[in-house]
Amino acid sequence: MTYTTTKRDIFAEHYVKKATAARNVANTSLSLESSVGTIPPPAVLTLYRAQVEPHLVYGCEVALDVSDSELKPLRVVQHMYLRRALGLGSHSQLTPLFTETGIWPLRYRRASLVLRYLRYVLRDEPTLALAAVREAWTLAQHGHSSWWSDLCHSLIALPEPVAIALDARPTPDMVKGLLKDVEHSLAQHLYKSVRDSRRLPLLWARFSRLPPTPTLSQVCAAQPYLKLTSTKPREALVRLLTSDHPFGIEVGRRRSPPVPPNCRICRFCRQKAALEDEMHVLFTCEDARLQQVREAQLLQLLLPLLPGARELFGRLEPLAFLNFVMGKERLLAVFAQYVLDVFQLVDTVPFFSVPSDSPLAGPVVANDTV
Repeated sequence: MTYTTTKRDIFAEHYVKKATAARNVANTSLSLESSVGTIPPPAVLTLYRAQVEPHLVYGCEVALDVSDSELKPLRVVQHMYLRRALGLGSHSQLTPLFTETGIWPLRYRRASLVLRYLRYVLRDEPTLALAAVREAWTLAQHGHSSWWSDLCHSLIALPEPVAIALDARPTPDMVKGLLKDVEHSLAQHLYKSVRDSRRLPLLWARFSRLPPTPTLSQVCAAQPYLKLTSTKPREALVRLLTSDHPFGIEVGRRRSPPVPPNCRICRFCRQKAALEDEMHVLFTCEDARLQQVREAQLLQLLLPLLPGARELFGRLEPLAFLNFVMGKERLLAVFAQYVLDVFQLVDTVPFFSVPSDSPLAGPVVANDTV
């Protein structure tokens, strides 16, 4: 590890060096595609765990994350790699990087490893490490900054704080409880991030069926659609679910200045209050071009795999139909190809918006500014 006495955080240079090393390894891993072709996400995530993450967590048992600014270079590398693994753009939402892959956000991953190391020290009692932990605890009781006080601070600073009393003498059972608390904190953080985001309605449609206190495996796990072997359809499906798609509801957000949500009218049907969102374009727009693609590339191709698909489509609400299809692995390839076909059709028609006072504009929703 690298230490410095010229900065407030003695591990500041360590963070920088490990971020540089992680970025170099990440770029090398991702560059394999230029030699062997497209690497599917499960393999890319395996490379992340084996080659990149070790640099991102190196020394985390000692260099506790008391400053978010020092951790930022490492987080940037993690986000870059996961976005590349999923085929997403540099401005895509961060939460899906973890909910869809099963990878933990770096702050949580490092906190978990620190606690696992502490549990090892308290359980196996290696002489020097145990003496250091006890001394750090004693210093904290006398009001001095120490490894123990930094650990307490880093856990409180998690997005969903994990409380630990500064004067609580650490024991293996206490640390075991803290590990469970960190997992619960991460599950709540991801769940609330999806719930509170206006840009992730399709992920929320999946999460909304979960209990208010979901388990970590319910909100942070590699999704079946990542195993699809066709690259472009798979990436189109990922872009749809993460709101990194070409539909007007998202394109309007990125204009400068942003187009009001109620003015992002469907470029196909141009009907009054027909906002160009995911459900409208994929399932309900009555424009002949979209209806033709929907019939030929979705409903007809689903019939051999799902008898009665057309009746099911007519009976269920759009979100319910989407959830049904996404829950059946055998249907994912057809649906992903359909999403890609719709994306390609959307790209042939210019984005359409209207002034706020236009008769076509939808009703203004309070606080709807994105």
